[in-house]
Amino acid sequence: MGGLACTAESLPPEAPSPTFDVARSSLARDTSPNATPAELVALAEGNAAFAMKLYGLTAAKGEGNAFFSPLSISTALAMAYAGARGDTAQEMEKALEHRLPGARHHVAMNALDLQIASRGRVASAAGAPPSGKPFALRSVNTTFGQRGVAFEAPFLDTLATSYGAGVQLADFKNKPNEERLKINEWVAQQTERRIEDLLAEGTINAITRLVLVNAIYFNADWATPFEKEATAPATFTKLGGAQAQVPTMRGELSTGYAEIDGAQVLELRYMGGQVSMVVVLPKGDFRTFESSFDGKGLLSAMAGLTPHTVRVSLPKFELKGQSVSLRESLLALGMTRAFDERTADFSGMLSPDVDKLWISDVLHKAFVRVDEKGTEAAAATAVVLAGTTSVPADVKTFRADRPFLFFVRDIPTNTAIFAGRMVAP
Repeated sequence: MGGLACTAESLPPEAPSPTFDVARSSLARDTSPNATPAELVALAEGNAAFAMKLYGLTAAKGEGNAFFSPLSISTALAMAYAGARGDTAQEMEKALEHRLPGARHHVAMNALDLQIASRGRVASAAGAPPSGKPFALRSVNTTFGQRGVAFEAPFLDTLATSYGAGVQLADFKNKPNEERLKINEWVAQQTERRIEDLLAEGTINAITRLVLVNAIYFNADWATPFEKEATAPATFTKLGGAQAQVPTMRGELSTGYAEIDGAQVLELRYMGGQVSMVVVLPKGDFRTFESSFDGKGLLSAMAGLTPHTVRVSLPKFELKGQSVSLRESLLALGMTRAFDERTADFSGMLSPDVDKLWISDVLHKAFVRVDEKGTEAAAATAVVLAGTTSVPADVKTFRADRPFLFFVRDIPTNTAIFAGRMVAP
């Protein structure tokens, strides 16, 4: 994914954690949200639909590799939605594929986040990972608001109870660049420094009033690692037809496999068995398949996975993108009022008599590395609001020697945490 150029002005790695005074609701996070099974299914359907629509407007429009976290983006925008009212809220609901009304969306998002946060405990019970690095899957939320601005109590309540967030007070009016660097450092620390310089120079200025941030970090070993000795160069046919020799992992695995219209689907589980990578390998023209693969297709592909013995060939790869603006993509989805100073209604955050708020940009950056041991991935999103061989019949072959789509999903909730395309390892 192309995007805004980023600078290298973040604080040094040894820098202490940035400190802010915090405006926070007196309410604690709701650790037992009453989201129903039907609501969680509706949330998963909406999140999948939004993920693939956004994929179509970002990754699918480029010529290169791409990687992003639909969950990170959905979460950051859900915090903004908590303060939206009227037509602005309705547009956001439609653009972001919300399937639940108002407060119920926040309750379901909270339940989802708490479930995902529990995956590490299950993975730890599975034993020590071969790599020596413990399973990590964490999503953290926070907001940075202008000091002296009185944020509405119901907005602070929703941030606290459903997202575990408060408003960290910053001086954007007088020290915009200094505060930008502090936010970048916060994100870097939350993502093991895999995401740095999320906010490029100029994205924060004197009229910034609120920055809503979600950061996700994931690191896990495969439940069945690939043997490093089996990795060898293999031919990969890139998008456009050029060929290259790339390091390719090989193994015969007992794993999830499916065949859907136009593609093979492979599932590789991580330790603990609750999170997996799903690889979708089109049989024919990649772009033709990609253009028609939507949220329903993604959920259907994942639902069709059944245990098989599979001979797998999968490239090793690493992607580290630049900070990308999602403004134009969200506008294309119909979320227009939120970006318009004249029509945006975020009166649920601030009284319009105090200050007028609108979204100036939504910025996202992601990283992923896939090797014989497992996967490491990270992403962060900021919503900036301004003011003013012959194979036996029972063995399947999955040879990813051409462009493919891939997803990291939480299995129990059927949530795509990360999504991407690999067209040139």
